[in-house]
Amino acid sequence: MIKRPESARILRNLLTALALLAVTLASCTKGSPAPRPTQPVAVPSPVSPVSTATAIPAQPPATPTPVPGLPQLGVESVNTIGDKLEMVPGQVIVKLQGAASVQALTAEPEADGIVETGLAFIDRLNESFRVYAFEPLIEPLARATGESVETLSVERPKLLGFYLVSFDPQYDPDEVASAYEADPNVDYAEPNYLAYISDEPLTPMNFTPNDPYFSFQWHMPLIQAPQAWDVSTGQNVLIAVLDTGVAYEDFGNFRRAPDLGTTRFVSGYDFINSDSHANDDQGHGTHVAGTIAQSTNNAQGVAGVAFNASLMPVKVLDGRGQGSHDAIAQGIVYAADRGARIINLSLSGRTGSSTLAEAVDYAASKGSLVVAAAGNSGSRVEYPAAYESVLAVGAVGFDRRRVDYSNFGSQIDLVAPGGDTDVDLNGDSYPDGVLQETFQGDPTQFGLFLYEGTSMAAPHVSGVAALLMARNPGATASQVQQAMENTALDLGPAGRDDQYGHGLVQAADALAAIGGPQPVTPTPTPTTQPPTPTFTPTSPSPTASPTPTSTPATPTLTPTPTSPPVAGNIMVNGDFEGEGGWIFSHTRHPASYTTQVVHGGARAARIGIVTGVDRYSYSSVVQLVTIPADARRATLTYWVYPTSEDVFPRDMQMVLVLNERFRTRAIVDRTLSNARQWVQRSYDMTPFAGRTVYVYFGVYNGGRTGKPSAMYVDDVSLIVER
Repeated sequence: MIKRPESARILRNLLTALALLAVTLASCTKGSPAPRPTQPVAVPSPVSPVSTATAIPAQPPATPTPVPGLPQLGVESVNTIGDKLEMVPGQVIVKLQGAASVQALTAEPEADGIVETGLAFIDRLNESFRVYAFEPLIEPLARATGESVETLSVERPKLLGFYLVSFDPQYDPDEVASAYEADPNVDYAEPNYLAYISDEPLTPMNFTPNDPYFSFQWHMPLIQAPQAWDVSTGQNVLIAVLDTGVAYEDFGNFRRAPDLGTTRFVSGYDFINSDSHANDDQGHGTHVAGTIAQSTNNAQGVAGVAFNASLMPVKVLDGRGQGSHDAIAQGIVYAADRGARIINLSLSGRTGSSTLAEAVDYAASKGSLVVAAAGNSGSRVEYPAAYESVLAVGAVGFDRRRVDYSNFGSQIDLVAPGGDTDVDLNGDSYPDGVLQETFQGDPTQFGLFLYEGTSMAAPHVSGVAALLMARNPGATASQVQQAMENTALDLGPAGRDDQYGHGLVQAADALAAIGGPQPVTPTPTPTTQPPTPTFTPTSPSPTASPTPTSTPATPTLTPTPTSPPVAGNIMVNGDFEGEGGWIFSHTRHPASYTTQVVHGGARAARIGIVTGVDRYSYSSVVQLVTIPADARRATLTYWVYPTSEDVFPRDMQMVLVLNERFRTRAIVDRTLSNARQWVQRSYDMTPFAGRTVYVYFGVYNGGRTGKPSAMYVDDVSLIVER
């Protein structure tokens, strides 16, 4: 909403001229109106966080595979928070056309708080849905670019008609959008969909590097990066990283990542907090940026694919790793307008939107190569990767096979290393994740972390594209994409297929195709006996360099389910009076036994913190149980004592059922309460008969306000009837 004192008067004076100019310019570009975008088939969208309790999240959480010899840290660093919202409650995006798109710039709230635009039909809807904001999306772009709304309105009339409409969240966004579409002044209206980071973080390496750890980056030789560096390092190519931000500067409570110390950055923008400091408050964007252009040959840390490229950090995802389509679209337009040759989108959502589709088409028309992660639900390609103007990237592991989380389908263009943290096929005693520097929780403390996901695959392709553009600056985005596709290592059936697209991106061969040297001999097939690592971690354990083995080491912290009784309570130590049964998280605020608040007996479990400042954390206590296959009925019963000073969904208190890979299979409860009294709840576990699952009690703190949230748990039972 425009709040500058003279803006409304100026816009009213220019109303007729701008409207005529917008209509005239639009009529000069097309002989007839473009057909409305076809809406994708989508999973029904929840109206509230609890409306789809059995849904599977779009990007499942990480597998808690412990690193042998190291404490099991950081397992909670990803989404063990159950189902994800598909759209922002209480918001739709409306695309106005003609004079209406200018008239709405003068929208202001009346005395009752309801926005009036001067457009009769829309104002009636605003009254019905109690609309309190009708904000032009061009305004945040004006703030980001330093230009006035008036100037952008004239120079980019196609951007003029987009408005973010905020209303009473009790109304269904789909129904609200349909109501606005009935107005002839509305080109289209749609919910403000959400997209999420497409990653699977796992255990941090738990040491601060002071020597190169390139030998642990199995993913670099897999794409011929070492051979390619003899020809190109990405110099003079600008890549926009649209993500949770990047640890690129010392500002306020944020610090520049040490291994991004010599990486080149240009000014970016934060579309979440509306300022020019696109700092990372989650860790995902820093990891992604490192894969693209980590400082290399600097005697510390690890390497990046195009380490002499320049990065533009654009924050479009918040500290929870989610972002709305309006913010993502603004970020794409911003990056394209500011000369980004490549736009990396390590994010995805199940539902597409016209807003997002127009943004990626706009970037493509400006000459940008848009690269996006396919998503981690093991099903169809998600958005924006599914759009035709986007290069969609799937994930493979060390063995060059599609990892089961990686989405697939006819839209897949290329695959790249995404990692598989369930295995250690290269025998280096660590899970086969993608290794880069980032942080967990505290944005001032950095280390090397293993992540998996299509979020990790996409920046490998963006980095290779930068190598090609640096080698042949005159090559167009489509020529660069074609060179990568034509030289990709064919996997699966001969030719392009829906599992691997054109194949695994090969940097050196693509460089030869774009105008570099003759193709380099492909990297030999990886073996399970890589050279012995030579680093010595600075943490207390392990104290010696690990010796590779062809057989993954036996995890030391993976629990073995206790043999259940024939019938009765199969939960071990459910009253927390003894030891065993439960696994307590070793995260920033670890879960623990407590004697302060109990329901029965002398002890209970405390999850989260009750007092003090909490800046982003997970805390949990879990138990692995096997429910007999012939169970006639299985009932989980438990007592919880919730306490919180924050609001949902910034913080969450959760009870989940997870499979053995820590993927959410049922949301028993996901709320936030400050009841400060014991409440008994129960859940039918009979559908899990014959399966081994985790019973998970957890607290998530988003860290936005720093206010604490916690939950006490006691007297947990899982009664089996046969």
